Amino acid sequence: MVKTVRMFLELLHRRLPQAKASVDEPASEGGTWFLDVSRGGRSVVVQWKPKKGFGVSVDPHHGLGEGPHEVYADSRSAVDRVADLIKTGALTHSPREVLIGRLRDRLGFSQERLAKALGVKQAAISKMERQPDMKISTLQRLIRGLGGDVEIIARVGDESVKLIQFRRRAPRRPRRRSARA
Repeated sequence: MVKTVRMFLELLHRRLPQAKASVDEPASEGGTWFLDVSRGGRSVVVQWKPKKGFGVSVDPHHGLGEGPHEVYADSRSAVDRVADLIKTGALTHSPREVLIGRLRDRLGFSQERLAKALGVKQAAISKMERQPDMKISTLQRLIRGLGGDVEIIARVGDESVKLIQFRRRAPRRPRRRSARA
């Protein structure tokens, strides 16, 4: 058994000693491992694939081929989430895909209201919503106008990292001039 899957199972057993886990190995090297974890009538499906991480799903309507709802880069994070799901009986939720205009509608904002909040004309909002590509600062401005914030997650190999380069920076303080004699 691959070292990473073995580590996951050891951590899981320490966290939830009563849990049962069945393991389906991939048909070929580098394929996806499937682990079904259950305890007390609750179950979680875990997928592990090298360089992709641990996918976790709990949803009675989740179908084959849909992919995992949540992805964790390391064993410890995945075990923490699985233990929480088993203990609470909560469901995972697949990330929703939505266009900015639909998000705006769902949040009850008209283009006019958002335009007023951003200090632009309604036509500018319409144009931004149709753009297939935009600056990160423009996206941040739109989402902040809706009362939200933008987080950017980069997945590289088996690691997921939150990029902080694009966070809102604190305003700069004016430099003090030194008094010259």
